[in-house]
Amino acid sequence: MARPAKLPIGIQAFETIRENGYLYVDKTRHVFRMIDEGMFYFLARPRRFGKSLLVSTLKCLFQGRRELFRGLWIGEHADWDWKPYPIILMDFNGITHDTPENLKLDLERTLAKTAATHGVEITEPLYTLNYPNQEVRHAFLENLFRSLVKDGRSDESSKFALLTGYLEREDFDAFFETTIAIFASIPYSLESKRDEAYFHTLFYLMVSASEMDARSEMLTCRGRIDLAVIFPDKVFLMEFKCDQDAETGIQQIRNRGYAEPYLRSGKKVYFMGIDFSSQKRNLAEWKVEEAVP
Repeated sequence: MARPAKLPIGIQAFETIRENGYLYVDKTRHVFRMIDEGMFYFLARPRRFGKSLLVSTLKCLFQGRRELFRGLWIGEHADWDWKPYPIILMDFNGITHDTPENLKLDLERTLAKTAATHGVEITEPLYTLNYPNQEVRHAFLENLFRSLVKDGRSDESSKFALLTGYLEREDFDAFFETTIAIFASIPYSLESKRDEAYFHTLFYLMVSASEMDARSEMLTCRGRIDLAVIFPDKVFLMEFKCDQDAETGIQQIRNRGYAEPYLRSGKKVYFMGIDFSSQKRNLAEWKVEEAVP
């Protein structure tokens, strides 16, 4: 009786599976189609769905390690040149990200190390991390926001899709009532410091996932706008406060002249002061005021 193949439980490295006789379900035909027919991919899947193994498979394939693919579809049937290519693989599990500064430094170190591996010298750190297109951006932010609510299929977690229409129609009551319902769906077990930055981040994810043109922490000559939501004919300038009051946010927008560039464009401009309660973990007060040219 033949001995059954070993199950690769918890193993995410393709070469380990292939070199040590673990069971591997051949997906290389689909991998070849991904490479041959597409360009950019955003893999939005839960944990343990094989994302890391797929990336490891791609790495071995582009390294030209033909011996690992013998007996698999791509090794026997595909027209693959098995030429080694330079590979940039960044695993954020191993990159420090406790602060924006540490994230930037560790990204620079990782890129420099990768460049040295390929014999390339980085003389200027000119790089930008961004989304390849708006569809990927919205999908990423939507999945990130859904991960914070109790049930990704619940009514609360899908209400953010209504927010764009409410704000565009200037139905502020409906907009903030829906926002309060969404925040109420976020579990208390989510461990985080409940300060202005915490609520700012959640609010930004929520409006961005609803496909608004939301721009966070925009620099001006007089300070930094917490959030600007831009429509073709109007702009909403938002200031967030925590355990203070909504009027303080309105005053900050007005006193620092945040509206001036937008008023010159002829668009309607609204000030929004939004105060959060750290105890309630939700909106405590909001105020909207139309800017006067």
